[in-house]
Amino acid sequence: MWKKYKYLLLLIGTILVLVVMQGGSPKKINWEDSFSKYHKMPFGNKILFEELGSIFTDTIETSTVEVTRTLADNRLTNYNYLFINRYFYPEGEDLHELLQFVEVGNSVFIAARDFDQRLLDTLGLVVNQEIAVSLIDTNVMWLNTPDGERTKFKLGRGWAHQYFEYTDETIEVLGTTTDSNANCIVIRFNDGNIYLNLEPHAFTNFNMLYEGNHRYVSSVLSNMPDQPVIWDEYYKMREVQAEVSPIYVILSSDGLREAVLLLLAALLLYMAFAVKRRQRAIPLVKTPANATLEFTQTIGQLYFNTRDNSDIALKRTDYFLRNIRAKYGLPTNELNAGFAEKLAALTGVPETDIAELCSFMKWMQTKPAVTDSTLLKLDKMMDDFYDKS
Repeated sequence: MWKKYKYLLLLIGTILVLVVMQGGSPKKINWEDSFSKYHKMPFGNKILFEELGSIFTDTIETSTVEVTRTLADNRLTNYNYLFINRYFYPEGEDLHELLQFVEVGNSVFIAARDFDQRLLDTLGLVVNQEIAVSLIDTNVMWLNTPDGERTKFKLGRGWAHQYFEYTDETIEVLGTTTDSNANCIVIRFNDGNIYLNLEPHAFTNFNMLYEGNHRYVSSVLSNMPDQPVIWDEYYKMREVQAEVSPIYVILSSDGLREAVLLLLAALLLYMAFAVKRRQRAIPLVKTPANATLEFTQTIGQLYFNTRDNSDIALKRTDYFLRNIRAKYGLPTNELNAGFAEKLAALTGVPETDIAELCSFMKWMQTKPAVTDSTLLKLDKMMDDFYDKS
């Protein structure tokens, strides 16, 4: 019997040992930003979404598409639209549609660290970074109450130290930083209201459970009307979509991933040793030649012979901008000063270098022909950007 089932018994015994060892090992904490209602990780929004029913007594819907598609079917009135994410950069006509949604009497709440410059310009706002004078209570937030008092809250992790600057005296300040600068405001916009908050991590699982900060979240959201809520799940960190799949759940858990890999390895060993005697001879197959180098040389020679520098420059520019959109989440339809400022803040590359590169790319696209020296200059400027970022 042992000879007959020895491989199966060894596999079961190995899995049991792995389960016992994994049960005693500490679980790694994933501190990545999520802001998704599906996630229990520290910076997810599962707790907040489950508690929305205690703040708003009406219906709570979830939107997984753009604003234009969410609001396209009908003209909603007396609704709240909630956005919580690290960045808020609406796509296409989404910002225009969202502002129209507010104009007819609805309310929008946005908690983010970075806002679309078009939204800030429309509302007459500037977001600045606060420089802490003292290391004491640098993670403190204050919330203004209707009776004129101020309540103190502390963020456990993820604070932004940012604040709004504005000149409109009708803007109502709901919360402030340690230095009494406004980081949570409400703006009357025609018949509706826009609520802006610069501390999105205050609404995450970790900080809602930290020193009673759930009272901060409920107090801020209670300023909104008690009416139906649309929860945004589209403008989240883009990796959220893949995390809800079964394969992601298996591979993201150390224990499950190791168990699956061990099972596959055991099956391969079983097939290698148990079936070896019954396996017929396998003819040798010549390994396919690696023609990558030859292919690259052929393509390079083709471009060299045609001397189409304009096409090469266009492809280099498209690839560079696609990389910026994928890596930093910045729209590249307008290569202006605002784009250069945002990209410099995200990469650490001097803003002057980025502005010069953008101007050079736009200038080059207007030229009917591109010389070798111009193409080499573009290549060097892009390489310098990658080296500094």
